[in-house]
Amino acid sequence: AVSMTLAQRLLRTHCPHCQAVVDGREVLANLRAEGVSLAKLDALGIDIAPDFPCVVTLGCPQCRHTGYLGRQAVFELLAFDDATRAAIMAPSFDLTAFRRLTRELGMHGMLEHALTLVEEGRTSYSEVVRILGES
Repeated sequence: AVSMTLAQRLLRTHCPHCQAVVDGREVLANLRAEGVSLAKLDALGIDIAPDFPCVVTLGCPQCRHTGYLGRQAVFELLAFDDATRAAIMAPSFDLTAFRRLTRELGMHGMLEHALTLVEEGRTSYSEVVRILGES
């Protein structure tokens, strides 16, 4: 009866009025100051290259000095076909194998979508960890 399922979360987006570009070293230092460990980033599959340019926000009157203005949804969509149904209905369901199967079938997770938004400069690693860090 279910043909597909959709999961979503909302991430705050960068204020376009107070953006700056810094390197990955500064982003990593800020994340560590916020209490995000390298182990946490590794568990999430987030790899920040030290020389990678990253967009950050400084805060301004237009965003009430938060650095964020607006929200952006991140999604993951799972379409059910014979292979996914068979994997779910199997007597010995294996979540790791199921995730591998969905990736092979072309599914992209929320984290991948969120990291794309970070690369586009629309949100921050900090926001991704805050929203998706427990999922």
